[in-house]
Amino acid sequence: MRVHSNSAHLIWPPAPYAAGFCITDDTDAATLDQVTAVYDYLAMRKFRTTKTVWAFHPEEASGIPGLPGHALQGVTLENPRYMEFCQQLSKEGFEICLHGASAGNNRRARQEAALQLVRDSFGGAGTYVCHSKNAENIYWEENVTRLQPFRTMLGYFSRHQCSGEDPASPYFWGDLCNEHVEQIRLMRTRATNTLSVNPSMPYFDPGKPYVRSWFCATKRALRDCASEQALASLRREHGLTVLYQYLHRYADEDTLRLNTEFVSAIDRICDAEDVLVAPVSLIMRRLRLLQGVFICSSSNSHWALNINTEDACDVQLGINGSSGKTIRLPVLPAGKIIELDLPSDLRMTGRNAVSLNRRRSAVHRWPAGTLAVNCSDSTVNLSTAQTLPSMSWDFHPRTAAPHRPLSCLPRREEFRLLIAQSAIILREMVFLNRRMNTIEYLRHAPTRMELQENW
Repeated sequence: MRVHSNSAHLIWPPAPYAAGFCITDDTDAATLDQVTAVYDYLAMRKFRTTKTVWAFHPEEASGIPGLPGHALQGVTLENPRYMEFCQQLSKEGFEICLHGASAGNNRRARQEAALQLVRDSFGGAGTYVCHSKNAENIYWEENVTRLQPFRTMLGYFSRHQCSGEDPASPYFWGDLCNEHVEQIRLMRTRATNTLSVNPSMPYFDPGKPYVRSWFCATKRALRDCASEQALASLRREHGLTVLYQYLHRYADEDTLRLNTEFVSAIDRICDAEDVLVAPVSLIMRRLRLLQGVFICSSSNSHWALNINTEDACDVQLGINGSSGKTIRLPVLPAGKIIELDLPSDLRMTGRNAVSLNRRRSAVHRWPAGTLAVNCSDSTVNLSTAQTLPSMSWDFHPRTAAPHRPLSCLPRREEFRLLIAQSAIILREMVFLNRRMNTIEYLRHAPTRMELQENW
């Protein structure tokens, strides 16, 4: 295949997709009837989401000190009809995951029981979404970051104690989280292409060892992210929207009639056949897989290296400066280096591009670790005093985490995420009457703030 271009980069969507779209659906204040109305339509359109659930009715308030009682409202899996409905959704490919064991604070035993219930009922779920100010929330409040001045500001405004990572706390479940949860949603942005502001997701933070990985979400109106312009931009950028929503609210509480803008938005996304729609866990698994794929180049030759323990299928190289043109690599075998038949003038760019020296070897460093690779026909001695046989590689992770993370959050990217999160809060204070005191804010519960159309 000959493409008249000199620059290409690895893109995350599997062929033939150009971009991706997923939704994390918070269960706050959801009713069975509203959930059923919305998800019947989503199932009909095969728009599979990540739906959060509460396993149990709350035994405590949410937060220390406790928030107003309406923070505890919402159907739980203790309702047999709701449990049955969620099990059916799971069979149809939806991801069912926890929003905490309940809407209130959950001690360790409750968290453990909820995780077991999810495994037994839905086969487990890799995603977890923290609820409000629950005391078991892990690395929450000022502990979301170590960067200044953000940590100091969060500590100043924080009025709640969250201690899911503290072994001395009755709400500790960090070890259970590390064992059962693949990723947790953290910061938010208004960018319709979530991946553009958080390209490292899912990422590991060495300062938060109990969580395997984190991901960012977009807090914005569904109609904005599903507009023709937004979807066209998403395709051009080979992007990903990870949208934060309360989907049950799109069904009228009294009539259960679906919001027409919601229906139109879902239809536009589903009709865009080159946009991959999938739950969070499947999307994050793909992103995680691509973090372990590298394109190595020396002069006019190129090799693909897959350091994962599973094959990478339908990998694509996006051609820069072209109108959506890609090169498809059908299968990159696990743990192998293979030579590629690519245009001789093609220059690889991006984090996954490895520039080889004249001996066709290199030591490639990035925040998650150091990769040594030898694509030559003979053994080479590297500058690290390491010897590598022909067509071999060696990876040394930055941290000794057992799940061998391949992405860590650079400080510059974390700074941008914190700025984006702060901008959302400032916007809501100016235009939507948000208050920094969460107890006071929820006590007044301004309707304009709750309308997702205003996000």
